[in-house]
Amino acid sequence: MKKLFLLLGLIEYRSLQLDLSREEFIRVLSPHVGADTMSGLDIFSSGKTDYKGAVGYNGFYLRRKRGWVNNSRHYCKMIGIFQESSSGLVVNLEFRYFPPPVYFFLIMIFLFGAFSILLFFIGLFTFNGKSIISAVLNMGAVFGLGAIVGFITRSFSANAIQKMYYELDANIFRYRKAKL
Repeated sequence: MKKLFLLLGLIEYRSLQLDLSREEFIRVLSPHVGADTMSGLDIFSSGKTDYKGAVGYNGFYLRRKRGWVNNSRHYCKMIGIFQESSSGLVVNLEFRYFPPPVYFFLIMIFLFGAFSILLFFIGLFTFNGKSIISAVLNMGAVFGLGAIVGFITRSFSANAIQKMYYELDANIFRYRKAKL
């Protein structure tokens, strides 16, 4: 399943090189991360945190706090694992972008595909030409719907993932500057 999500562009891997130590990164980021409640009422929360999730010694889990403007970016979740190197801290990031409409379309594609295959075999064994033609048309619809879902989710996920990546980098710099 993970390969399908990688193919659709719903999961992406990146790394971030920082000239911080692990402890300094945790100290800088932790005050800006609130508890993740996965509630749909994040818009009305008055907390000063920019992210929801958790920050630990080995890594972190973040998602953007839901707001009035960034409605699509709160679906993007970021998982980071720390690795220290001689030049600083390397954060290996995994971005996951799963908006709820994608689940609906993936289920519909699966159901239409299963129905098409079933209809094809019924038509094949009963020598019914109408069933075979309708099965082939359904398979074409499945591939067409899959292509549309793939293009739409890839464009939205690439945009959301890129914004989350650059926002994290900029926010770490901004938070660090505010601490000094």
